[in-house]
Amino acid sequence: MNKHLHQHPLIPTNDGQFLSSSFIWTNAVQEIYNFCQQYSLLWLWVYLWNEWYKAYWKVLKRDFLYKFFRPRLDLVVFIIMEKVISHQKRKFEQVFLVKQKKADCCSFFFTNCFFICKHLVQQKGIVDVPFFDQIHRCYEYPFLNTLFQINNSNQFLQITSNIETIENEKLKVIEKENLENEECEELYNHLIDTMEKSLEILKDQQSKKNFKWIKGVEKNFIPIQKMLLEITLYKRRRVMPRTFKDHSCNTMFFN
Repeated sequence: MNKHLHQHPLIPTNDGQFLSSSFIWTNAVQEIYNFCQQYSLLWLWVYLWNEWYKAYWKVLKRDFLYKFFRPRLDLVVFIIMEKVISHQKRKFEQVFLVKQKKADCCSFFFTNCFFICKHLVQQKGIVDVPFFDQIHRCYEYPFLNTLFQINNSNQFLQITSNIETIENEKLKVIEKENLENEECEELYNHLIDTMEKSLEILKDQQSKKNFKWIKGVEKNFIPIQKMLLEITLYKRRRVMPRTFKDHSCNTMFFN
């Protein structure tokens, strides 16, 4: 199953062949079916077919739905939109744009993303520290490459152009984030200023015993009271929110 999970049309086999996606899926299903038939594992085949070989559950089920058994569809959609997509987007930006993380230096990460294969390191030989800054991840095979391994001038120019494009995208992302941060800071300052001035007016009218005025404007504070109540209950929750139904506009992105 571990082999089946990591087979891909862009990943060559041991003999250097690139298999199609349909061929990979057909062979994987046939292999696991023969295994279950040989050992009379009927219910295992039912589970594997329904939960694994009929759909793609690798990252989603192992990393985000490990606490749930047969989750509801709305929960799966919620997890994908709120957790999986944001996680993958953040990881992509850290590796390719902001470069907060170095690219994996070993193709063994296809089956284990936490360790470097010692056998591949031994085959590579002794490397210096700058080697890990020069390695680049590619979108097609070979997935990992370094500038000093490139002999073809066209390939060098193409990779150089890709690097410049990535740097430009990095700058765009940073500029967009800075602009959004500035807008949010202005919004916070505006709302805080509004609340402080409203508080001053409330205290002033209270000191003047102006009860008729407060009864007339009480309805204006109902949305604020509702927001405060929902956030208070949200902070006291004992279970993890399940779907969008467990949130409101006041708690959707509250941290």
